[in-house]
Amino acid sequence: MQEHVSDIQCVVSAAGVDRFHLFSYSRGVSYALGFANEAARRVVSMIIQDYPAEHKQMPADWPDDYIHND
Repeated sequence: MQEHVSDIQCVVSAAGVDRFHLFSYSRGVSYALGFANEAARRVVSMIIQDYPAEHKQMPADWPDDYIHND
């Protein structure tokens, strides 16, 4: 979780953006919420789409199941 939050921080810093609107989708929602929790002054607003506002640990075999089952 923290590595993904740090990734968002790196992108924001590299872009030179101080305050912005944050859009998050699917698995990225929990990472965006983690970032917003740590850097609330930077996030003007958030759009959260297609994922509950919680972080869920995926099982180890989820990629294989996702690829092979419709």
